[in-house]
Amino acid sequence: MARILLIVAALAVAGVTAFLVKGYLQGKEAEIAENGKKNEVKEAPKVMVLVALNDLPAGTIVNPDLFRWQSWPEEGLAEDYIVQGLAGKEKAKKDAKEKPAKPEDLTGWAVRRGIAAGQPITKKRLQKPGEAGFLGGVLGPGMRAVSVSINAESGAAGFILPGDRVDVVLTQQIRKAAGESGSRDKIISETVIANVRALAIDQTFNDFEEHTRVGKTITLELTPKQAEGLAVAKRMGRISLSLRSLVRDPKVEKKSAFTSDEEVSRYLRGRASSVPRVLVAKNKLPAGTLLRDSDIDWQQLQPGQNGKGS
Repeated sequence: MARILLIVAALAVAGVTAFLVKGYLQGKEAEIAENGKKNEVKEAPKVMVLVALNDLPAGTIVNPDLFRWQSWPEEGLAEDYIVQGLAGKEKAKKDAKEKPAKPEDLTGWAVRRGIAAGQPITKKRLQKPGEAGFLGGVLGPGMRAVSVSINAESGAAGFILPGDRVDVVLTQQIRKAAGESGSRDKIISETVIANVRALAIDQTFNDFEEHTRVGKTITLELTPKQAEGLAVAKRMGRISLSLRSLVRDPKVEKKSAFTSDEEVSRYLRGRASSVPRVLVAKNKLPAGTLLRDSDIDWQQLQPGQNGKGS
């Protein structure tokens, strides 16, 4: 009997001990959890701000693909930042009617001052089309804006848009000089200015128009020397523009001197090769003159000539 009482007493003590240990451990867990909550740093509320995807140099014509939305601490939100939805910040809503609200609203705007990648977009660093000095803000340092008259044929049927790169091609008629071989004038074409930026079509700076439109003038960004050359080319012959690919190919870009009508027409090439050529003196040569290369030249035999010297 005594042994049974002893066993019962031992079990009772063990039960009480287990209960006390469990209570102690639960209290410690609650204490640790409470301390953890106190030590947690509350994350500041954030909003989505429009920033530059890559570096945007001054003069860049922007489009929605050049921007992205980035999480930004609400307490660090400046008044002129563009906020997604304009939510949660009264000072951001203050001038909502005066500034763009989404990337699409900035299409065709120009970067007035360079914007670094990840830097928030503000109206102060951009210039809206139609504002005074907009074209001057689009031009690169030291560059000039020169306009050229175009039509559907000379302007690539309206497929040239602001921001595209083009070549300027001059086509002219070369009159036969007195004493020059050949019986006719020649027509040649050559690229006089290569790889320049189109700034505007008529008064439009936006390259996201819904429909292709053939303009009457195109404004190009040129160096001062190129601007002078274009002015001369306008007087020399007919100007046309060729749209360049976005992908450069060094093999294609090798410069050719010019293209003549004989290169284009098989008839003219055949006609030129069928005309006999004779050696003639460039100037009157006295008898006994020792001939040099500079004294004679090959010339095509003109119709009616019999090949005898005069």
